[in-house]
Amino acid sequence: MAAKRFPLERVRRLLVTGGGTGGHVIPAITILDEARKRGVAVLYAGAPDSLEERQAKNRSIPFSPLKVTGFAGKGVSEKVRALGILPGAIRKASLQIRAFSPDLLIGTGGYVQIPWVVSAGFSGVPVVLLEPNAVSGWSNRILSPFAQIISTIHQDAPYGGVPVRGIPDVGSVERFREPLRIVVVGGSQGARALNEGIPRILSDLYGKPGVPAFSVVHQSGEKWLEMTRSAYNGAPFEVDVCGFLENLPEYYRTASLVICRSGAMTVTEVTAAGAPAVYIPYPHAIGDHQRRNAEIIANCSGGWIWRESLIQESGFSHFLINVLSNPDLLSKTGENARLNTPAVMVDRWLERLSPIWGNLSNA
Repeated sequence: MAAKRFPLERVRRLLVTGGGTGGHVIPAITILDEARKRGVAVLYAGAPDSLEERQAKNRSIPFSPLKVTGFAGKGVSEKVRALGILPGAIRKASLQIRAFSPDLLIGTGGYVQIPWVVSAGFSGVPVVLLEPNAVSGWSNRILSPFAQIISTIHQDAPYGGVPVRGIPDVGSVERFREPLRIVVVGGSQGARALNEGIPRILSDLYGKPGVPAFSVVHQSGEKWLEMTRSAYNGAPFEVDVCGFLENLPEYYRTASLVICRSGAMTVTEVTAAGAPAVYIPYPHAIGDHQRRNAEIIANCSGGWIWRESLIQESGFSHFLINVLSNPDLLSKTGENARLNTPAVMVDRWLERLSPIWGNLSNA
């Protein structure tokens, strides 16, 4: 496939769409930031009053809101309502695409991308779909006929990998020496089960024979911030509870152990940092994709999986004692995670799209 040629005086235009969760929003913002650095005119399309709109405004990225309702996991009446909204949304997206005239559309997942991808496909705009999960999402599956490229998490695929801003230098092996540093993350919105259960479990473990001293950093989600802080009241170790951590990869880089959900970006960033992790998948994730995300890493001995329903049982505490008291195991597991990360530098990921977009170094 020959690369497109663009007049030197013409600024290339990129439209990125996708949102709803951090796994869709973070890659979108990462791609948009990198494209802007290269002189590309950008537009982010997503839902109004959403995570993606807030992130775009925080970075002064032009944003086009369009209301769409999801289908997956909904009742019959809600699905009918969603279908009724879709034709009007496609018409509005078509008008915006005509006005912006993008040279490429990248969809990062979520139902919000549906009208934009459909409109781009019918308008002749090349489409790239990014699938950051081990299991393709519903919207990516139905939109695949419109895509020239589908980028998966598999690094060995021609367009594989999940784009990230930077792959941090792996922290020193000293990160696995006492005192350890445990990072607890329930995703961008937090996880109630982790916020309620992990503080008690770690407090009970501290000071037991064979358990090294440790400190804890816990991202609770803004909704659960005060509840989680209360759960750590009286904890015998140093703890920092935050609603949202701005630079999670840096925390992962120095973590001795991460206890977390297994959404797409969590797995990508944890493994890129070479951090050993205990993955506790959200049990109600559509298509059980969080479990599948974690299995890929666990099968490479880069982490462990525990069901949410089992973390309150004594077996989980015994498991943590064994892991925390074994620095060589932590170090080896972190190295296996790093070797099998789906993360790829965003500049390299964008260059892989040159067959349909040309060389961005001349954008």
